[in-house]
Amino acid sequence: MNHASLFPLCSYVLLSFVLHPFAVSAQGEQMIRLSIVDEDTKLAIPARIYLNSEAGSAYYFSVDHSLGSAIKYEKQNWINKQSIEYHTTVSAHPCFAKVPTGKYLLTIESGKSYRGLARDIIVSEDDIELVVPLKRWNDPAARKWYSGDTHVHRTIEELRNVVLAEDINVVFPLTHWVTRSDTAPTQGDKNNEDAQRSALIEVDETHLIWPRNTEYEIFTVGRKQHTLGAMFVLGHQDGLQQTVPPWKPLVEEITSNDPNAFFDMDKLDWPFAMCFRL
Repeated sequence: MNHASLFPLCSYVLLSFVLHPFAVSAQGEQMIRLSIVDEDTKLAIPARIYLNSEAGSAYYFSVDHSLGSAIKYEKQNWINKQSIEYHTTVSAHPCFAKVPTGKYLLTIESGKSYRGLARDIIVSEDDIELVVPLKRWNDPAARKWYSGDTHVHRTIEELRNVVLAEDINVVFPLTHWVTRSDTAPTQGDKNNEDAQRSALIEVDETHLIWPRNTEYEIFTVGRKQHTLGAMFVLGHQDGLQQTVPPWKPLVEEITSNDPNAFFDMDKLDWPFAMCFRL
């Protein structure tokens, strides 16, 4: 799942949280311990956490693995190197990070139904312990509206953590990913380690992972570079053997043999998308 921050900065509650006079000690390292809770219920909630020093360095949080999980995410755009996403998603358990003394910006999010929060933190000679309440402003699931994501390049084990921290109710990770026209998705050049999974995964009562989905993102046709665009076949039962182009046989096969599967597209500015009809 490669999303930028889910809340614009202007939507955050910005607070300055200073525990001690500012002290710069290159050798000093202290612990930041966080407990993230729902402001109203006081119950622990999963979250996405950013921690950045004044110099722009990113730091990551850990969780006691006997209790929960923490997933480090560190991606940078490969073209201009300016678009970056460095964060940790943590389960609903206390988490911690060991950092040098200095000034930091701590940013915390929990899906789109909680208001994000950002705090300036100064780390000096003592450890810091924070209980951070996030305010829920909306609860779509309580009204039977559920969120989903159909373009996800993460492993199942990561998603067990991530779908809770991002509060995504249904997710379709692209376990099969093929970029060459002469290759079937079952032999896709970018399939991930979960490509053989087929059974629905229930993370909890309201968060599900359907683990068999295919992205046809064709960049090479007949050994020549020829970008066609990206089409997803989601929720299918068996591994797909159909190559593309042409696209019509694939669509006919899926609609005839796997009626519960469905199609999705992105990058709709590509010429391929403009002429495609189901």
